[in-house]
Amino acid sequence: MFKNWYVDKDIFMALSTKIFVLIVILLTTIAAFYPSIGHDYAYFIPRLGDTFLHYRLNGFSIQWYTPSFAGGLPAYPNPQHMQFSLPQLFTMLTTPWAASLLSIAVYCLVGYFSTFYFLKNILRFHWRASMLGALFFTGNGFYFQHMAVGHLGFQVFPLLSLILVLVFDRSLSKTKASSILALIGALLIYSAGFYPIAIFFLSFGITLPVLYLIDPSIFDWKRVGAITAGGLSLGLLLSASKISAVLSFMRYFPREITDKYLVDLGQAFTGLLLQLLGVMNLLPIFWLTGNNARDLSDFMRLSTGGYYGLWELDISISPVLIVIIFVGIVEAFILIRKKKFPRLSKKQWGAIAVLLFAIWVCIEFIFAKGILFQLLSNLPIVGSLHVNVRYAAAFIFPLILLGSVILNKWAQEWSEKRFLWISDLLSLLTIVFLLLYFFVADEQSRAFDMTTQADFYTRVRQGETFPIQRVQKMKDSEGLVDGVSGLETFDPIFGYYWENFNHELEEGDVKNKSDGYYNLTNPAGLVFPEQNQLYLFERISVDDEKNLIAFIQHFRPDWQRPLYQRVFDIVSIFTCLILIGALGFMEFIRFRKRT
Repeated sequence: MFKNWYVDKDIFMALSTKIFVLIVILLTTIAAFYPSIGHDYAYFIPRLGDTFLHYRLNGFSIQWYTPSFAGGLPAYPNPQHMQFSLPQLFTMLTTPWAASLLSIAVYCLVGYFSTFYFLKNILRFHWRASMLGALFFTGNGFYFQHMAVGHLGFQVFPLLSLILVLVFDRSLSKTKASSILALIGALLIYSAGFYPIAIFFLSFGITLPVLYLIDPSIFDWKRVGAITAGGLSLGLLLSASKISAVLSFMRYFPREITDKYLVDLGQAFTGLLLQLLGVMNLLPIFWLTGNNARDLSDFMRLSTGGYYGLWELDISISPVLIVIIFVGIVEAFILIRKKKFPRLSKKQWGAIAVLLFAIWVCIEFIFAKGILFQLLSNLPIVGSLHVNVRYAAAFIFPLILLGSVILNKWAQEWSEKRFLWISDLLSLLTIVFLLLYFFVADEQSRAFDMTTQADFYTRVRQGETFPIQRVQKMKDSEGLVDGVSGLETFDPIFGYYWENFNHELEEGDVKNKSDGYYNLTNPAGLVFPEQNQLYLFERISVDDEKNLIAFIQHFRPDWQRPLYQRVFDIVSIFTCLILIGALGFMEFIRFRKRT
């Protein structure tokens, strides 16, 4: 599919060895205390298992609602529901936990090789500089921390570099590039990747002018515009069903939360710098001064004004990359003093202006302050994204580009032998610094016990169906094997303290009747109340016994969806089939021509 992708055996072995070691470190840190795993897996793992049960009973169909959590909730309309995602696909083969680890490994591989391809084949950097850039991108604290704590929607973050390949690789036809870009965009949405999408937009705003300053010749503006427009348009058609369902649900539960960081501007910039330094740079310093990982967590909270766990505040880039950038900046200042630094054209000055503007927009989002942030945060869904310190991840790829430029310059100036052993040393150090994440595991809230969920999945594979029999005040992740729908939901869409979870249920049998209702929420009333003549959190009527029986047995109830939703469902299905068919046909024609 990609021209000049194949590399010689030695290069491939060097690439593969390093990413293999990195993935082993990442997955080992994530599973360090198994069966106790990151607390947010308590949301995703049970729902992956629940959807697996849905597939076993209903075939490959949309799981609109589930009785398994909080007395009956929307499933597919929830923005965090991952029904059509890579980990959900892998649950067909293995447990939700193993499926999650496997999908993380796949995304790491894609991000690593895409970054290498972009740097080597599109920017034409030395292959060792490209390899180090790929290693820096995949081995960042932002990804390690969020995967450890269970923010499974962030697993798609490495796809950022693949998007750049699709936009700039001229060996791909515009049709093929747009089609793949659309599939990736849809995958982000169906994989609960709303935060990564926001980070991508901020990062691209910084990355594109940086790329123009590095090599303006890679910009074919008509091609870039056509691929971007085509990919976005087709991606929206692919995602129309999900977006429509999510907006229908979130009109009642917008989850609008505004971050407020009570620090002055100077401290905010210091906090941002410390985020980028993070665990890999600061923890060794804390050890040398007699402190520990807990002290680092407290320090990061005080410095940023963001009173979150370390997993939210750490956007650490490799100390190796920081040293490279520092040395490169010193070299640039020396050239400027000697008046050997090349003059910039008007277009390059324009790119710098765009870059500064993009950086400022990103900073406004990180600090949750400023005119532009206030305007953009009122957009649908954007206003629901908080924990703004996460947006600092937008700087990761641009900084890696800067470091790769410097490495490539050294590769041209030094002998091949010298650059070989130095790049090997830098690669080794990069991997060694990642081992520091074993020492912050206690700061990552490994509070979810996987034992019950593993048992649930095994028994579903053996044919058990676990009909819901009772509702009970317990964590919604703990009752599945006993046929209990726990009322203490982990779903943040209802508020972290359940302030918007106004159910009418009582502990007891779901078939208990009172006031003409069964003891189970009709979740259709939370998404499409008008079409079903319901109000929010209305229970299932005694006149709707047929749907109650189907629902508690995990079959699809016959509740109504509006015409617009049914149309969007069809549009998304047909767009998906057409795109996959078109890509398959293009590959078949290419194969025929080659043979």
